[in-house]
Amino acid sequence: MKPSISTLLILLSFSLFKVPCSYAIQQSVERIDVIVGLSVRPPFLEVSGKNGVGPDILTALNSVQDQFSFQYKVIPSQRKVQAIKERWTDISMWDNLSWGWKDSLMQASTPIVNSKDVFITLASEQRTQHFFDDLTTKKFAFVTGYHYKVANFETDVNKLSKRFNLSMVGTEEAAVKMVLAKRVEVAIVSETALNWFLIRYPKYNSTFLISKTFDTQYSRHFLGMYKGVIKMSEINQFLALADKEGLLAPIYKKYGLAKPTF
Repeated sequence: MKPSISTLLILLSFSLFKVPCSYAIQQSVERIDVIVGLSVRPPFLEVSGKNGVGPDILTALNSVQDQFSFQYKVIPSQRKVQAIKERWTDISMWDNLSWGWKDSLMQASTPIVNSKDVFITLASEQRTQHFFDDLTTKKFAFVTGYHYKVANFETDVNKLSKRFNLSMVGTEEAAVKMVLAKRVEVAIVSETALNWFLIRYPKYNSTFLISKTFDTQYSRHFLGMYKGVIKMSEINQFLALADKEGLLAPIYKKYGLAKPTF
């Protein structure tokens, strides 16, 4: 017996209503993309733009939750504010609210690393800690876009060149290598970058005289807009979860970093 027209209409209506419901269920489990701005700065992100503490931590965060998909985009440090304002990225990683974010409606996560910037020079029998007493006469390596207390946190190269005998480089590792090559006398580098360099090149462990005083001491965080795609409280939650599951300690150990308490 053939189905009646009324029966066919009922079946057709059921099919039409069923499709959107199924689609809605599928959509509900799709992750929200979070684009993370990362600048080349070993060990946070290697020069290749493919490896580092940053990508490893983002992988860990992706594994402990299914709401967000953390992806990173390489952004020059001097373009990080523009990247957020123009929506190239959603959040910035390894950053601090004091570094160029004046008047920006930003919020910070819990610290993801604590560090300080120190002065380094080549060690010699004649050089002591007094070498660092007067730095104005020394040939310096500065990293473009970085903020240094000794320079009153100025980043304009033209202004800096009037005060210092400078060579500008792209990364802290490049600054270390400038000292090794005797192209500059002094470089300012973070302990995180210097430790990572010495982990990979242990033959240089006794090569440098490292200042006991520091230029700045600081913490690094995730930063995001107050009304952004993700709240910093959510990132804090994911960091704590990843740490509880033992995912973060091996990453920090690998790169010679002290893991904060999450």
